[in-house]
This record gives sequence, structure tokens and C-alpha cells, in this order.
Amino acid sequence: MVFNNKSKFSFWAGLFLLCIGLTLIFLSLNVYIPSIVPEKFKILTLTERKTILFLGVDEVLQDNKPAKASNDLLWRGRSDTIILLSIDPGKNRINVLNIPRDTRIKIDGYDIEKINYLNAIDGPKLTKKYVEKLIGVKVDHYIEINLEGASQFIDEIGGIVLKVPHRMQYTDVAGMLDINLHPGIQLLNGKQAVEYLRFRHDNLGDIGRVKRQQEFIKALFKKALDPVVFVKAPILINSFNEAILTDLKPGEIIKIASFIRNVPASKRKIAILPGTFGELNGVSFWIPTKKETKEIVKEFFYD
Repeated sequence: MVFNNKSKFSFWAGLFLLCIGLTLIFLSLNVYIPSIVPEKFKILTLTERKTILFLGVDEVLQDNKPAKASNDLLWRGRSDTIILLSIDPGKNRINVLNIPRDTRIKIDGYDIEKINYLNAIDGPKLTKKYVEKLIGVKVDHYIEINLEGASQFIDEIGGIVLKVPHRMQYTDVAGMLDINLHPGIQLLNGKQAVEYLRFRHDNLGDIGRVKRQQEFIKALFKKALDPVVFVKAPILINSFNEAILTDLKPGEIIKIASFIRNVPASKRKIAILPGTFGELNGVSFWIPTKKETKEIVKEFFYD
């Protein structure tokens, strides 16, 4: 076949445009329908299973700056929220296990304590170590969020719609809490959403709070499906730098966010660590039940 100069230009220009078009298509599929993208073309989504520990710290430090300990930047407060997240791109599913903050554990050198005390001792790495021991699952990464930072994040995504189940009113000057929420479905701003998460002065105590965390996670998944929020992801990550402590790189967070937003509701499960209430020396604990814990760990974290 013979090409003149004009036909050569048209051929290469067309080939170039075709390559650009294919690239844009694959980028779009990576973001919106990652499950149908061939393995070698997966650019912005996960290719391997991940288990991530999420911690929400109930102590707001001065100037929102983390303290230093063991040469790591740590938020030194008790973890108000403890969640273990299993992300499985192979099966296109997400499993979320809530671990009650009052879960009873034996800490070396500290005897019997509540699991939320671990972060106050030596930060997320110590919590990660004991969660692995408690659940029997290797944790790949951790993300720790200061609640003040969570409040700012929720404001930046435009608030979150939640159903407040009943009147929530509680004041704790020392804990910097002034909760005042009325029942009903409503758009909560960052401050109100954090109050919704932290309230635990009802008949179910910490378990009631964990159930509200589950509702919050579902609402957050729904919000993440908003294209406006997803487009803002890089900006949100940058603004979150001072409020988040993690061993994940920003690019990895974007991959995780891209995957999570595309997992259908039927492929998302949320549960509480099985257990019962118990008491030791007048202190209330959540005591995991071994058989039920083993079953849910097998379902959530293993094939």
C-alpha cells in the first residue's frame, strides 16, 4: 500500500486520536465500572484484596496537631470508633466489621482493658497489632481520623443525610461535647454528624452507637456515589492531611475510593463483632463470643 504525505498525516492523526480515545475509555471504565476492565488496564482501581483498620479518635488535641511518640506522628487519645474493612476486588465486595470500643482485651503490662485504650498507649500501630490478635486476620493498613478533621471533611462534601432515631441531648464540658439533635431524617453538617456518632447515652450504650456508625457508613457510601464528591477526591485528600494519620499513600486512597463507590449495595455487608455485655470489677465490657466471631471472620475476611 502506498501513502502520499496527506494520507500519511491522516493515518497517523487518526491512529493518535484512536489511542487517545481508547485511553479515555479505559480511564472512564476504571473510575465508573472497574469490574469489567481487563487486569492489565486497571489504572485507578484495586487489583488485590485489602484489609484496613479505621480508627476515629475522640480526643481533639490542641491546634489539631498530633503529638509525637516513638518517632511516629500519633493522635494520642482513646479510639471512639474501631472498624475493620475488607475490600475484595476479586469478588467485587466490601465487608465492614464494627469492633465496639468497650471490647475486653488483655494488654501486655496493663492487664484487662478496653480495646479503645490501645491508641492512647501507643497509637494505631499498637491497635492494629491487637486487632490482628483478636480477630485472627492480617491487617494491611490503618487510617486514623481525628474527629475534628472528620467534621471538616463532612462539611466539605456538603453534609450527610441521616435519620436521627430519637432525641439526643448530652453535655460534657470536659469532653467538649454539647449534643443537641432532634429525631427525624435530616441533612447533618460536620459537627452534628460527629455528635450523632459519639452519642452513647441511651439504653444500648456503646452498641447503640455502633449501630449508628453502621447507618453513617451506609449514608457515606451513598454520598460517595455523587459524581461531584468523587471529582473532589484529590482536593478532599489534600485538605485531610492534617486530620488523618495513615500508612496509605494518596494514590492508594484514590484507588480505594474508586473501588468502593462502584460496589453495589448487594455486595456490601456490615456487622458488629459478636459478643455479650459483661462486667469486671464494676467496669462494663463487650466480651466477644469465640464461635460466632470465628464464623463472621471466615465470612468477611476469607474465601
